[in-house]
Amino acid sequence: MINNKNDSGMMQKKYLTFLVLGVLFLTMSPLILDLFASAQLMPSFADASSGSMNSKWCILGLCLPKFPTTSANTASANTKLCILWWCIQRPSPAIATNTPANTATNTPTVNTADVNMPCLIKCKLFVITQLATGDSIPGMFVSLIQNGQVVATGSTPIAFTVNNSTQYSVEVDNYANYAFDHWKDKNMASNPLPISISRNTQVIAVYNDNDVILSPSKGSAGSKISFSGTTFSPNSTITMTWDGNVLTTNPSNITASSTGDFIISFQVPATASYGPHMVQATDGVGNTHAAQFNVSPNSSITLSTNSANVGTGIRITGNNFEPNSQITISYDGKAIGEGLQDFQDLGTTIPWYVDTDSNGTFNAIISVIRSVTGMHTVSVQDSSNDQNSQSITVKPHVFIYPTSGHSGSQVLIPPSQGNGFAANSTIAIKFNGTTITPSSAITTDAEGNFGGTFSVPKVPTGTYQIQISDSQGNTFSIPYTVTPSTAPTYNVQRVVTGLNLPDTFAFIPDNGPNAEGSGALMITEKNTGNVLVFNYTKGKFVRQAIPFVTIPNLKVGYEDNGILGIAFDPNWVSTKLVYFYVTRNVTGTIYGEVIRYHATTDSSGNIVYDKTVGEQLVLGNIPANHDGHNAGHLKFDSKGNLYIAAGDGWMWIGQDLTTLEGKILRITPLDQPSNGQLYSIPITNPFASSPNATIKKEIWAYGIRNPFAFDIDSKTGKFYASDVGYWTWERIDNLTASGTNAGWPNYEGPMYGNPEHLANYVPQIYWYPHQGTQPLTGPMLGRSALTAGVFYHGTYYPNLDGAYFFGDFAVGNIVALLPSSQAAPQIDPASGELKSQVVPIYYGLANAPINMQVWNGKLYFLDLTGNMDVLNYN
Repeated sequence: MINNKNDSGMMQKKYLTFLVLGVLFLTMSPLILDLFASAQLMPSFADASSGSMNSKWCILGLCLPKFPTTSANTASANTKLCILWWCIQRPSPAIATNTPANTATNTPTVNTADVNMPCLIKCKLFVITQLATGDSIPGMFVSLIQNGQVVATGSTPIAFTVNNSTQYSVEVDNYANYAFDHWKDKNMASNPLPISISRNTQVIAVYNDNDVILSPSKGSAGSKISFSGTTFSPNSTITMTWDGNVLTTNPSNITASSTGDFIISFQVPATASYGPHMVQATDGVGNTHAAQFNVSPNSSITLSTNSANVGTGIRITGNNFEPNSQITISYDGKAIGEGLQDFQDLGTTIPWYVDTDSNGTFNAIISVIRSVTGMHTVSVQDSSNDQNSQSITVKPHVFIYPTSGHSGSQVLIPPSQGNGFAANSTIAIKFNGTTITPSSAITTDAEGNFGGTFSVPKVPTGTYQIQISDSQGNTFSIPYTVTPSTAPTYNVQRVVTGLNLPDTFAFIPDNGPNAEGSGALMITEKNTGNVLVFNYTKGKFVRQAIPFVTIPNLKVGYEDNGILGIAFDPNWVSTKLVYFYVTRNVTGTIYGEVIRYHATTDSSGNIVYDKTVGEQLVLGNIPANHDGHNAGHLKFDSKGNLYIAAGDGWMWIGQDLTTLEGKILRITPLDQPSNGQLYSIPITNPFASSPNATIKKEIWAYGIRNPFAFDIDSKTGKFYASDVGYWTWERIDNLTASGTNAGWPNYEGPMYGNPEHLANYVPQIYWYPHQGTQPLTGPMLGRSALTAGVFYHGTYYPNLDGAYFFGDFAVGNIVALLPSSQAAPQIDPASGELKSQVVPIYYGLANAPINMQVWNGKLYFLDLTGNMDVLNYN
């Protein structure tokens, strides 16, 4: 009895255990099923080739004692409750295949129960198509795109299997008179639609029926509307309705032509409520076509300012436009951004695609275009041809360098940095009311831009007023301070010459980590492959007789190809390791590679690579572009992690976490290989623990375009990158936080309110425009690019400790971005974001700075013409 009682108790405990496990199993089943499907251990339920029943196997999930019940109809089943968990096809070993990651399954309907379900590795993306009126239109062709390549196709309704959190694009085609209009779920008009999902997701492509056209398709109650129809029954009587009610038209009696066409007009009912309404045309044999008309208040736009200088960012806010419509923005009748006419001159919008939301509102930012002084027109148009405009007044502006100096010193107006004046006008300059003659006559171009030089008169120390005006009386004034002749000024001294396209350099940490080195350095020549050594001897940089190494098998070019980065192991004293970023052609494909060499000393005392070790590949297969745009800068942090800048290779894939392009990478180099590689992934990398195998665990930050240079502040840990912009803005990214998304390609600069809801988005801390900055004359005509950046700590340059020095090789300048402790960031009126303050340090360089480093309290930099200079203050 005791044993039986114990057995009974044990049985109850077992059943209770089974019950708990069963409940857990039921709860976790969606994730378990997804995991099975993701790992391709079982085929899709929608697989039409499931075969006969004898090729299936069934898993009996649970058989449990049934709890007591009072229900009479369960008496026969009160012993056990058996739950058949699933029956799936068992793949035959003889025909088993490795199914591609991205596949499409035609489904007659979308199982809405699956939508919004979480997914671990693989997710379902359902695509369906419908008319603006809400009617379904199946059979539209759709493509799934990844990294610019079509990876799956099919006809709607369709379900794609995609990788979790991977960037894709979905594109639907037009057919006959059905034309794509917008994505209902995303409030976006862009096609293809960029998308990355972590849950089963449904997207709906909305089409217009172009057999009938409303012009316009939105407006206020009482508006006069034109309605045209095609492909109706020839010579047939047409009946028009508004939301099912007969509509009064002009003419009142409508008959289709012999080709089935007609055009009529009508007035929107005065009592029509705000929102969508259906306008329907039916012929005598029952052919019906419909279009949607949106009754709304009159559209309007506002500008963040109505008076600005060339290059100023302007936020445009639109209200009551066509919902889910792509917007075209124009300046004086020329389109800007997507759909642009001449974007190399006019720039682009932020965001790249400007779309209204479901309420017909939008925000966008443009840069004020180079234009003459006076009033100009900013206009907006949506897909319904609804248009609205506002005026903006362009004011004269002149940048001069410097704004203080010795009596008799020269003042520079960089090319195009006098702007907003009258066209083709002679420029006059007065110094405290006295006319001075510039070095050569200055005349504005057809857009009111100019540059030039003039000299400060011989006057006593003090503050004076410089007045610059055109022949039409437009004037700009700026103060100038004449300093004593003993006051220090910035100047540039050449310290190394005879280089061949130098691209990057670094000082050797031969006195140990965080210690000032001896001044020995290496400079790379990007296309020759030479890594040159210079020793600092008696106040001069002396070139070593032979290169440290000539790196072989490089893919070279004028832009960023070849040797692009150099970084010394912080423990160089003991390891003697130096790392390089190079581009190479590997079996017909261009890749970036992080390689390293071990240094030794030859019999003559030269620092050379150890041939017994040779070259070691640390990280390879980084997608690169034969035309450049590959970044390549390298930098170690204080913990021995190596940061790597990988450009987007002109592929615009900064948001795609499955590729290393357009990212900042972080790895920990290893002394010896582990699992066949010479690096490990730091556990604090943002995606190191992601279960999605397609996400690159090396990524530190993303949304990057072409970070030509970056630096990590040794004292504060701040991480700033000089990220080359596109056609409108140059940008300094703040990548200090792990997993930062800098926004590219959706945003070229900071965007008001993050309308595209980018995850982990961190706006830039500083940005500047091409308009009014890039040269319009000389060898750098129309160019601008951030190409250098380094943090500075020291007292040699006054009041600049903690500043981030950067430059633009086309503008030919050096600028210091001030730490917030010295100058608090200011709110930018256009983006609403905090923007750091800068001070100009030096202007007038040629093809410089390409790269910067700090040694012994001074800033050193390279130029592309083959030199290294130092910035002095004396």
